Amino acid sequence: MLVKHRAIVLHSIPYGDNSKVVKCFTDNLGLQSYLVNAVNNKKGVLKPSMVMPLTQLSIVAYNKGKGGLERIKEARLESNYLNIPIDPIRNALAIFVSEILIKVCQEEHENYPLYRFLESQLNKLDASETQLGFFHLTFLIELSSFLGFKPSLPIGQMQYFDLMEGTFETSRPLHAHYLSENETALLCKLLNKEEPLKVDKDLKLSLLDKLLEYYKIQIDGFRDVKSLEIIKMLF
Repeated sequence: MLVKHRAIVLHSIPYGDNSKVVKCFTDNLGLQSYLVNAVNNKKGVLKPSMVMPLTQLSIVAYNKGKGGLERIKEARLESNYLNIPIDPIRNALAIFVSEILIKVCQEEHENYPLYRFLESQLNKLDASETQLGFFHLTFLIELSSFLGFKPSLPIGQMQYFDLMEGTFETSRPLHAHYLSENETALLCKLLNKEEPLKVDKDLKLSLLDKLLEYYKIQIDGFRDVKSLEIIKMLF
């Protein structure tokens, strides 16, 4: 059966001399893996530029409904990035986002709201007017909503966020997995769609570390993010 998808490329790995296995997150079937032949051939369905991470595609693919590798019959670019390929900061953020998505997009079923969120975030990242200082933090916070563990804005004054329970607290938790008062205050501002004009770099970095720790606690098998050091150098 042929099925039309919109797809975001997560990553690709070589397969034989001139083929690739391309993993995509699709709008109507979730995570899918495709065997693509003749990637470097003019007659190939996908050109090399179309299998770069986070490329947005419109594809017509065979679907046997049995899992495993499928094949793509037709493909075209759905969105042509202008700034991500040439802007080092946007490119670094794209690598970070791609690595996060590889770790969290594992289910093979429709999740259209998540797809639309990712589509909008990638287009936002590419837009020249987008301020990037908090992009990585707000992306992780908003993504957690689709994964089922986004923190809810606290009612009243709360000093700490408990990473184990996913709750705001008035007193320090009795374990080591929590946000400090300053980290909690910054998280609340970002949850409230506020981007402070001036924030200490160390505070931003510590919140990033804690958010990734939160992901590790909430998602089995979520491992270290290799691109984290690059993000820390830039932000």
